[in-house]
Amino acid sequence: MATYYSPLSQINTSNVGKLGFVWQFKTGTYRGMDATPLFVDGVLYFPGIWGSVYALDATTGKENWRFTPKNDGQFAKWAASDVVTRGIAVLNGRVFTISTDCHLFSLNAANGQTVWQADTLAEHTPGYVCEGPPTVTDRYVIVGNAGGDNLDGGVRGYISAFDLKSGHLAWRFFTVPKTGERNPPRALIAASRTWDPTRDPKFGGGGTVWGQMVYDPELDLVYFGTGNAAPYNAPRDWAGRPASDRLYAASIVAVHARTGKMAWYYQTTPGDVWDFDAAANLVLASLRISGVDRQVLMQANKNGFFYVIDRRTGRPVSAAPFAYMNWASGMDARFRPIVDRAAADYNAAPKIVFPSVLGAHSWPPMSYNPQTGLVYVPSLETGTILADVTKNPGSRISWLDQQLGVTEIVPDKTLSYDYWESLVANCLTSRRHPPNDRSYAGS
Repeated sequence: MATYYSPLSQINTSNVGKLGFVWQFKTGTYRGMDATPLFVDGVLYFPGIWGSVYALDATTGKENWRFTPKNDGQFAKWAASDVVTRGIAVLNGRVFTISTDCHLFSLNAANGQTVWQADTLAEHTPGYVCEGPPTVTDRYVIVGNAGGDNLDGGVRGYISAFDLKSGHLAWRFFTVPKTGERNPPRALIAASRTWDPTRDPKFGGGGTVWGQMVYDPELDLVYFGTGNAAPYNAPRDWAGRPASDRLYAASIVAVHARTGKMAWYYQTTPGDVWDFDAAANLVLASLRISGVDRQVLMQANKNGFFYVIDRRTGRPVSAAPFAYMNWASGMDARFRPIVDRAAADYNAAPKIVFPSVLGAHSWPPMSYNPQTGLVYVPSLETGTILADVTKNPGSRISWLDQQLGVTEIVPDKTLSYDYWESLVANCLTSRRHPPNDRSYAGS
């Protein structure tokens, strides 16, 4: 259940050399294709761009049908990773997909005809875009959205549950509080105490759920990770007071599938200002720990920590580094990261922070083999030069992409860190353009 590991064993080390070409299928696009096909009853269903779906005979590659939803093309400008679709869901003869402009579709798996469609946006404001895979429970299909890095203060994150049969909205869970909201649920009242009360009410706050969710039918809980908060570099209390945490951004959250009410949360990066969101996939497993069988949830987070969490209670079992990091020196007794301010505070000067904004591990799924007890994590070990351009003396720097007020420079392997740290510092004070150096990459 939700291990992302294939138990298939027909192809192995003794016969893999005999594999050969059988068929290919061309989609006719050069744009991003981010998701894995689903195999159901001899048919391969796979998502394309804009929320499209292809159904192919797995044996011959012959196209059974394709579905191409109509989209408002303006949404493409908010799509940070192009108009990709990160996954679809198939259940009981239905295929569920979401378009880039946030319309959810239930399709007949036999012919691709639309059974119903639903507009998933709670409000139609600029910045929203949808790309994450739908998740199905016994009665609902649940979707999130992206856009937490768009505009000055991001969009507001939430997930929405729609009835499998009718497409009617059943419930909606918002991940961050809204300034001035009337009668917010208890979870958001608690979260509001961890945000700056003077923040601009026009800001959405981020915390979007753009990655993969997972459903535990035994506990009837839906688990998901949330994106970073916005604005990107809001004032941080380096003493670690709760007012800096900005819940429930950069968190792993569990909600009751029937009601959408919160069961528990764990914030992986309190007060995140490094783009260490928690949107990486979540693996469910049963582990024997200290002689006791535990139902757990595992995640290799962007921040470099590998988490094992009791999925009934949300209490962390362990949290240990799986990649090089310098932003934190470890975990305290409350499983709160101990931030190394000298390495991670880029307010006063640019800093080279590890892991990078790309994460030690992000959306490419990790997997768990219950036979061996091993977890396989696609990881990336590099750093990012971070600089707060809003604090530049004089005016804002015009030649850098000012994503929510922060510039990210992801270097390649030829980078000389001493050279670049001094160069970026000089650019922030003099507003000089950097030389035409191949090791520069602005994001």
